[in-house]
Formats: sequence, structure tokens, C-alpha cells
Amino acid sequence: MVSQPDGNGELRVAMVSHDLRAPINAIVLGVEMLRRRRLGTAEDLIVQRIHRAAKRMASLVDRVLDQAVLQRGAPSSSSAARSTWRSSAARPWRSSA
Repeated sequence: MVSQPDGNGELRVAMVSHDLRAPINAIVLGVEMLRRRRLGTAEDLIVQRIHRAAKRMASLVDRVLDQAVLQRGAPSSSSAARSTWRSSAARPWRSSA
């Protein structure tokens, strides 16, 4: 039997997503700083790999939040926060390749 969503699951997802964003931002910003330095070829490849991984993690967080909202079946209280997050400059991986 499928249980009805009670909102607690979405709240948990939102909390976990929020908790993941801080380390993702730290990784991305650290990588951006490293990209401004003159690095050797091996180091540059590592920095690029870390940057791509952080972008994938950020995308996963977005998809998990989207899924939580879709499962609820109605616009949620976290929709505005999620929209703000999506358009925010706090997501440097959106502006760089």
C-alpha cells in the first residue's frame, strides 16, 4: 500500500539538500581559485575533474529537490527557495564551463 506524502519527507529532502550545498559551494569556489593559478598539466587535469564532479553533485541536488516537489504533487513552500537557489550567483558552476 502506498502511503500519502505528509510533507516530512520533502522537509527532510530540503534539509539534506541545503546541507549538501555548503560543501559543494566550497569545492567549486576552491576549484575556481585554483583555476586562476598557473598549474602544471597534471594538476590542471585534477582541478578540472573536481570541478566536473562538483557540477554533477549540484545537478543531483537539484534533481532530488525537483523529484520531492513532483511527488508531493503541488507547489511547495520550498519552491521559492529552490527558484532563488537556481537563479542565485551562489552557484558558480552554472556560469563556468
